[in-house]
Amino acid sequence: MPKGTRRVRAGYESPWASARAAGPWAIVAAVKPAPNSPCPCYSGTKYKRCCRPAHRGALPNAPKDLMRARYSAFALGLARFVMDTTHPEGSSFEADRAQWERSILHFAGSTSFDGLEIVETSGNDREGHVTFKATLRQGEQDASFTERSRFLRESGAWLYHSGDVEASS
Repeated sequence: MPKGTRRVRAGYESPWASARAAGPWAIVAAVKPAPNSPCPCYSGTKYKRCCRPAHRGALPNAPKDLMRARYSAFALGLARFVMDTTHPEGSSFEADRAQWERSILHFAGSTSFDGLEIVETSGNDREGHVTFKATLRQGEQDASFTERSRFLRESGAWLYHSGDVEASS
């Protein structure tokens, strides 16, 4: 698969892309929303003022901001952003970056990202927690969940460390 592309199910619809090829899978370029489109993190803010700066290298100011940027990155298929903002000692870190990237892209391409709600935030300048509800669909299945995520600050940058997940009912 060419660099910068991802697979999505033919007919998969999201605000950010749609597949236009026949067959069970279509290859499309990584999703690049218009700067003035709503941010995929459901903040109600334009993408250019919300998550795009983080996706382009700006450091998020708080764990909540990184949480939103990571949700958007999953929705947009920005696997490298997800990997680069994961703590190396965290539970979801994978040493095989190529396999990890494929796994993220598969998840992103087979998932509809339908909502993000920040429920609670807490912490200090070195460690933070964000409880959020992600509304997701995979095919006809509800894949929504609530998670309390742990973030650690390393060399001035917030990184996702781990999370406790509770399946939504």
